[in-house]
Amino acid sequence: MDEKQSRIKDELNYFISTRGVKAKFIADECNIDPSLLCRFRQGKKSLWDETLQSIENFLVSTKGY
Repeated sequence: MDEKQSRIKDELNYFISTRGVKAKFIADECNIDPSLLCRFRQGKKSLWDETLQSIENFLVSTKGY
């Protein structure tokens, strides 16, 4: 897992733990299979660039909440 993937994984896990948002909600919002998101969060799977960008866009769009 490269540096960008690791950074987004950490941000995602932090977001989920601090905001109380379910990973399934994020997967649905980003149009990602929930099991793929789960494996990514555990560091077991890397994501394609476009999928990673979708998660990053979600995190950026929710910074103001």
